[in-house]
Amino acid sequence: NNAIGTATIALNEAKTGLAAFLQYREAQQLLKGVAQNDAIKDALSPTGVRQIKLKEAIIGFNTGVLADLCGKFGVMQVNLNSESLEIYYGTRPFELLSKCEKFIVRTVLQVAIAKHDNSELLVIDDADELNSSTDKGGLIRMVLDSKIPAVICMAMQADTSRPNFEAQGNGKTYLIANGEAKPFNSK
Repeated sequence: NNAIGTATIALNEAKTGLAAFLQYREAQQLLKGVAQNDAIKDALSPTGVRQIKLKEAIIGFNTGVLADLCGKFGVMQVNLNSESLEIYYGTRPFELLSKCEKFIVRTVLQVAIAKHDNSELLVIDDADELNSSTDKGGLIRMVLDSKIPAVICMAMQADTSRPNFEAQGNGKTYLIANGEAKPFNSK
């Protein structure tokens, strides 16, 4: 009887030990799952992989397309801040820019987006916001380099020399007055 009692106690202790071991192993698996869920949660959080990839894309956009367009235009660098998404022209935020500088920034971004989405036509209005013939020439250079057909509108004084794009093989110049569009050459 004693041997059977001792064996029964040993069997029950073994069963209890096995149950404890199985519970321990299950707890370890659950702990691994929690750790993996934490890693996934961290990666998917607003400061995780999405933010990292967004920053990389914005930096690439700034140093790629925007830098190229600004170089063609002959103007300071237009940048998106990768943290705040604020727009800068050189080191100045958009809100502090002149009308001319705001036009430059808007136009560079417009051409960049048009290139990205393969637009079939650019319509750029108010090009008379540009203060110099150098800036206007830069605008034309940038647009021609984009290879996207464009309509560029600007108001000019009657005695202002107009570009003859047809003679340059780059398009046509029109005078729009009294509701009519008429082609004309530069003076």
